[in-house]
Amino acid sequence: MNSPLSSATPRVYTPVSELHVHAEHLQAQSLSDLLGGSSTAAQQRANALAFTFGSLHIDLSKQRLTTETIELLTAWAESCGLTAKQQALFAGEQVNTSERRAALHMAARWPSRETPPEGMESAAAFCQHQRARMAEMVERVHNGKWYGATGQAITDQDARQTSYF
Repeated sequence: MNSPLSSATPRVYTPVSELHVHAEHLQAQSLSDLLGGSSTAAQQRANALAFTFGSLHIDLSKQRLTTETIELLTAWAESCGLTAKQQALFAGEQVNTSERRAALHMAARWPSRETPPEGMESAAAFCQHQRARMAEMVERVHNGKWYGATGQAITDQDARQTSYF
């Protein structure tokens, strides 16, 4: 039997469900339709999907994306708590669950002469301290002042055995 429309379960829209609907809509469009030749709309889309960060230029206009896609992806990331996760990463909190420690990728590469982002100061300081220790060890090996178990100076180091942490 058919049930009245009012008794139907309402559809719940979430950022993920909106992305699915949007992806289905984009699948129906060809990339050439999105590129649109030299039309004003195509030019506006190309400008809206091109980003420059310093010397890095990213042009997403050659992908099956729209500005709405970017907005939906941003809403989905926010609904997943990306901002809190990013802050935890910068703060050096334990976010690397497989290794049960902080992920120090950003901090390990942070230049010592630049102030790290708020919340990443202690992680960057730790990594810079470790980098200084590594530089000291390398200097001692190069100068023949690092001794092994036999009491002889270490003259060779296999790079695969060297770790920052």
